[in-house]
Amino acid sequence: MSSAGSSLTARLSWVGRLSTRLRFGVAPAGNIPCPVPDRDRSDRRDRAMPMHEQLRMSWPDIRIVLHSQPRITMPENTMSLSLNPRDNAKMGTRHRIVWRALTTWLLVAFALLAPLTSHAEATCERQTTEGQGPDLGSEAHVMPRDAPIGTQLTPFSPMTPFGMDVWRCSFKAGESVWLKMSGYIPTGFMSNGRMVYQTAVDGVGYVLGAQAFVADRWIDTPEPEGIPVNDVYTVITKWTAPQDMTDVPIGLRTTIALVKYGPVTGGKLAHKTGVGLATVHTHWDRDGYEGGITLGSMGEPTFVGLSCKTSDVNVTMRDSSVHDLKTPGSVGDSADFDIKVESCNSGLGSIRYRLDPAPGIPAINSAEGIIGLAASSGAKGYGIQVTNASDQPVALGEFFDTHSSSDTTIPLRARYYRTGGNAMMGTADSAMVLSMSYE
Repeated sequence: MSSAGSSLTARLSWVGRLSTRLRFGVAPAGNIPCPVPDRDRSDRRDRAMPMHEQLRMSWPDIRIVLHSQPRITMPENTMSLSLNPRDNAKMGTRHRIVWRALTTWLLVAFALLAPLTSHAEATCERQTTEGQGPDLGSEAHVMPRDAPIGTQLTPFSPMTPFGMDVWRCSFKAGESVWLKMSGYIPTGFMSNGRMVYQTAVDGVGYVLGAQAFVADRWIDTPEPEGIPVNDVYTVITKWTAPQDMTDVPIGLRTTIALVKYGPVTGGKLAHKTGVGLATVHTHWDRDGYEGGITLGSMGEPTFVGLSCKTSDVNVTMRDSSVHDLKTPGSVGDSADFDIKVESCNSGLGSIRYRLDPAPGIPAINSAEGIIGLAASSGAKGYGIQVTNASDQPVALGEFFDTHSSSDTTIPLRARYYRTGGNAMMGTADSAMVLSMSYE
């Protein structure tokens, strides 16, 4: 007996690699600049402090009190002392001892006071806010969709000098300055030991390196890509004056590389997109700085996510009779269908596909490409087998190469498969998920 109206609709959904329904394409290009954190840090100089506050800050455990008119009272029948030792040439031994004690006390007091009154921090002034940031170029970059998170997408750009005379500082011998740098909006991901920061293009981040210029030379760094900018106020260099110096020029240069930190949808970075803030500090543990500069990237690179487009495919199965599928392992007639892969981005290296049972559909035999029927089906004891055009089973959960890097067609076949148990006629529906991988 034939089962009237027996058919299968195989819904092949084009989805992401994690089997969630996605639509792939190139997002509209945008010129949205990378957001800059709200930092209310205007240029300022630390306020001048009265001398007694400086003394208290620098020598918290010593308190010195000097009267404007020091007086020494002597017991009766003793001679008064002059501050000039020549006037006391004829004094007795006891008097000379008193004089020596007094002069010793004064020498100690002034010795302690001298470094306190002369202590100061270096002073710096910003000379310019105009300069070149790291160069990203204006090329179109094709982003591999399935590259791992943290993959470096471009090489580091050449070291680009913002300037060698961005700040000028004056020092007393032994005073120091700290050149620091911060990136914008960290992603929380690291790439080769460097923090990845966001851009305005989803999934595309950047890493920074910096090098300082002080006095007359670039300060050596352990890596050619400079000091990694991994945190707020990353110290690029600390420089201490070997002697009293004035108008010492300080500058920096930077490099940048692009890194994947999520799915890449595509887009464009605007010229001078903000990527970092550089500051000079005259005290290592203070947030205040002597003039900051914002670094904007040079160029307008475009990013294209690697992907193709397709539509859901409905397959009408060939009618089969339960009498033709009596023995477990017997198969019905095959129904041919094609999966069209279209609108692929240029630059693809390869296109691969994988088949998996749709949610709620059991896998009967993954190696042979056999899935069960949907619970709503009336037929029992049957499944669906998917093969290629040569009737070779397409194993479930494995990627197969299409041997193409552009638009292509994947020819497949589907047929009923007798699984065993009691056979019942009725509708026989099922569904599979088709996943794509681009490289």
